[in-house]
Amino acid sequence: MPPSTSPSFLDDARSQSITEIPDSAIAAIVEDAAAPEERRFAALYIATHRLRRQRAMSEYRTLVDKYRHQFSQYELFQTFDVAYLRSLGDDRRAMERSLRQAESAVAAFPQSPGVLHQYADLVATMMERFDDVGESRSRDAMDAVRRAIKLSAKEPPKYWSTLARLEAGIGLYAAARRSIAEALELSAIEPDPTRALMYNEFMVIERSISLSEAQGNARAELLSAKGEVVNMRGQLLELLGLLAAIIAFIISSVSGASSAKNLGGARDILSASAGMIAIVFAAFSYAFKIATMRRAVILFTVGVLLMVWYPVTHHIGLG
Repeated sequence: MPPSTSPSFLDDARSQSITEIPDSAIAAIVEDAAAPEERRFAALYIATHRLRRQRAMSEYRTLVDKYRHQFSQYELFQTFDVAYLRSLGDDRRAMERSLRQAESAVAAFPQSPGVLHQYADLVATMMERFDDVGESRSRDAMDAVRRAIKLSAKEPPKYWSTLARLEAGIGLYAAARRSIAEALELSAIEPDPTRALMYNEFMVIERSISLSEAQGNARAELLSAKGEVVNMRGQLLELLGLLAAIIAFIISSVSGASSAKNLGGARDILSASAGMIAIVFAAFSYAFKIATMRRAVILFTVGVLLMVWYPVTHHIGLG
């Protein structure tokens, strides 16, 4: 094992944790006060990693608490506390405390793939539970897990599955499908005794990506339909207002024509009214895409002629 300050320490420790070395042998190294401290810390990390993989978080917390006073001076010990705090509950407050610890670990070990992935995995979990971790944090987590993949001696399938979860969380479904496909391919050759469980976990993630994409599409269609309904309602109100104005205009025109002193005056008023109605309908038809530009121009021209033809011809003696 390399020293705990090495960027490859966590990956090497994880590799050791999936070997067939008995738990009792690992525990014996941790408990051996005469053994080198670095060796004991490495054995402690292997033991805690095994417990995390087995989801035995109560035993994990007991083991961490037992050796806290001996190894808390190691900066990597804060990675123990990330998982420790995470195991205390699924509420937002507990997960935020765990995330702050993970961010502190990333600041201390920016080149450690295991630390980077631990942070990204926690952000992905919060995105799935709460939806509102913030775009900046989501992007930071994606950058972190991509760095973890590049820095790893080999590409762990778990890192790719975490990237897929983050990408799906911000709607990058095509990228998420590519990432989970990579995770599935790598898991098929992973020399891990829990490979079957890992493969099933990745299949669940793949299905959840498809479900999230379908839900996102349905939500977008619903919002689009809602916008169209609101727009149609506005157009209907505008149309009703226009019709009311036209009716009032016709009534006033007829009233004005009936009070005219002669037939020519009445004709002028009615002609102007008809022209005004034609112009209004031309504008309305084009604005609401009922008529083409050509038809609207023809109707507008007829309206203008009706408004000016009879009054002009009347006053110059042609009417």
